[in-house]
Amino acid sequence: IAPDGSSIVFNDGTPPSSQLHRKRRGEYAATPMPGTETGLSPFFSPDGRWVGFITREGMLRKVPIDGGGVVTLTDGVQSAAWLDDDQIVYATHNRILRRVPAQGGASSLIDTLPVFAHGLWPLPRSTSVLVSGCVPPCTRLALYQYDFATDSLRMLVEDGGRGWYAPTGQLLFTPQAGGLFALAFDAARGTTSGGAIPIVE
Repeated sequence: IAPDGSSIVFNDGTPPSSQLHRKRRGEYAATPMPGTETGLSPFFSPDGRWVGFITREGMLRKVPIDGGGVVTLTDGVQSAAWLDDDQIVYATHNRILRRVPAQGGASSLIDTLPVFAHGLWPLPRSTSVLVSGCVPPCTRLALYQYDFATDSLRMLVEDGGRGWYAPTGQLLFTPQAGGLFALAFDAARGTTSGGAIPIVE
């Protein structure tokens, strides 16, 4: 979802011919985004001007939201998140967490994770990220917070396949059985409180 809520970007199609599409608010049909063939897991830049994505081959790329040349940033990527400080944090298939400048350049090592990171989502102030991860044999995904200052991984939701931060102070997540839930969440302290509230079945 675009930061200003003006559009959504998603991948659609039958592999290997799938690509990213953009649907603007108020328009019925979505439009294919040129150069995003085999693109998966799209995510917006904080200013909404770019869309980052991962190809089926594990390439991390970005493309201007209104069209333009596609830029390749790095390879070997499984999941990624674009932070407020214009760094993109990404996880590799062998559980390595790294960061790369969104403008391009050399990547740097952050840490080796104890879990496989199937999804990453940004948290405010670029101090941490949400991690959807699992310990082999990966029968269930849990939701974690990785803190860059302490290089630590903290479990937030034991059964939380995907997660997003709401600026109103909630952690939205989807458990394995389905549905969408909200949980009070202090991102600065990395703590949750109260019970999970069902939002959508």
